[in-house]
Amino acid sequence: MGRYSLAASILAVLAVAAAAAISGLQNQEQGTAKEESFNYSLHFCSEYDCPKALIWQLKAAKETVSCAFYRVDDSVVSSIPEAVAAEIVIDEKAKTAAADFSHVKIYKSKSKGIMHNKYCIIDDSRIITGSFNPTAASKGDYNDMLMINSTALASFYNGDFERLKPGSRETPTTAAVANKRPKLKAAI
Repeated sequence: MGRYSLAASILAVLAVAAAAAISGLQNQEQGTAKEESFNYSLHFCSEYDCPKALIWQLKAAKETVSCAFYRVDDSVVSSIPEAVAAEIVIDEKAKTAAADFSHVKIYKSKSKGIMHNKYCIIDDSRIITGSFNPTAASKGDYNDMLMINSTALASFYNGDFERLKPGSRETPTTAAVANKRPKLKAAI
């Protein structure tokens, strides 16, 4: 339980700091505007099925999904509804999804080191991040998942996601070439 106490404390402090930074940034940019809905939940993957929870969140997406993961299982990719504009960046050395997902653009990050991001932005309002990899092999690991509802934080993550793509290259699948989707909303 000691691992969880420390990890929970660190993540709670980070979430509160992010909320304060977001609130301060919005107050500075927009006068007295504040984040209307900021809440989060923290889950420990050894006690909570993090990949399953991510899949549930992706299935609930209505408009956009942008994910950056070191690697990801086909089951996660296939859970994204076909009507949703979706993009995923994975590490150049990670195995590419075996299936041909015509509704998801998959990029491989081309970087000097390992692209080890672990987050998803859903509908420009929810962020799912943490230390877990969304693979079946990670189920039950001592990792964590943080789900945050915040449009301001989603905007920040969208900016990071867009920076990952220019140095990326699409995977050589017909799905990636055939998929022509509208651009995501620009970061605020």
